[in-house]
Amino acid sequence: MADTGKSTLQTILENIRDAGVSFGKRFTPPPANVLAEVRKLLAELGIDDPGGSVSSALESVAANWKSIADSLSAISLDFTDPAAVIAGIGKKSEDIKEAFEGILKAPETALSGLGASGAALRAVFPERLLHYIVYDFITKSHEKVGGVFLLLGVLRREVKSAAGNPALIDNAEIRVFDLPQLIHALTHPREAFLRVLKWGKDDFNARPLVDGMVLLLGTLRAAFPGISIGPDDDTFPLSEESPFVKRNLTAEGLKPSARHSISNVPSVAGGTTALSFVGLHKHGLGLQVPNPVNLTGKFGSLELPKLPPSELFAFTPGNIPETDPPSFKVLP
Repeated sequence: MADTGKSTLQTILENIRDAGVSFGKRFTPPPANVLAEVRKLLAELGIDDPGGSVSSALESVAANWKSIADSLSAISLDFTDPAAVIAGIGKKSEDIKEAFEGILKAPETALSGLGASGAALRAVFPERLLHYIVYDFITKSHEKVGGVFLLLGVLRREVKSAAGNPALIDNAEIRVFDLPQLIHALTHPREAFLRVLKWGKDDFNARPLVDGMVLLLGTLRAAFPGISIGPDDDTFPLSEESPFVKRNLTAEGLKPSARHSISNVPSVAGGTTALSFVGLHKHGLGLQVPNPVNLTGKFGSLELPKLPPSELFAFTPGNIPETDPPSFKVLP
């Protein structure tokens, strides 16, 4: 191992440790805050909480998550002596592994008193929680990696059916970490988009793409101070989308697509404007530029093409997505 850098194993262990710490720190007393965070987590995991029964059962577990996070944060991987790395990394990696498993498996006992619902919940809780922790940590702590993973569909939020499981909320949007998708996206990119994001279809999942674009652009805030990112649960109303795709989407009973915006972007006129990435049914990914924009910062300036407010850029699939090449269009 070179003295000037960290080993891959050390970097991996640091990220696993930091993910557990970041998650557990959310559940810091007073108790009212802990219970509120548990309820928020359950909703984001797509888990039903009838009468507050599940959140109440997990309140004590959440306090334990905080204790585990404190223990994880005390595990130092800052080795200065290469010999110490070899001697100590095995024990520390085992400590991190056990602590992280404690976070994932802790609810098993707490949920045992909920009968059949608790059993159904225990069958899915660890996996959904693991996906959530990884998604949340990467997108918040490694914005560039998170942005790329979102664009590739490795990280994504997608609507999940309860599939008859009474413990789950039907058609809830949950976070997914799909590592096999990374290999698929790199080796067969078009097939990967068609399979995971349903590119070119009316149920196209634009959420990962709009989130990924905004997350990557958000990394420019150091060069362009003042830029702010909009809510990550924003949607593109059907009434606003229909003129671009020339369809009555409301009459067709479709759900609004995803939208994610960046505001306070310096404009040519001297004020600020907003850029919005939007999902388009069958048409792909769109970029709305309400006013001419000229980004000016310490790395120079970038002027985006000027578009009337009634038009937008769109990266669209081919007429037959499986075979026709994608294209770049101005809609409508």
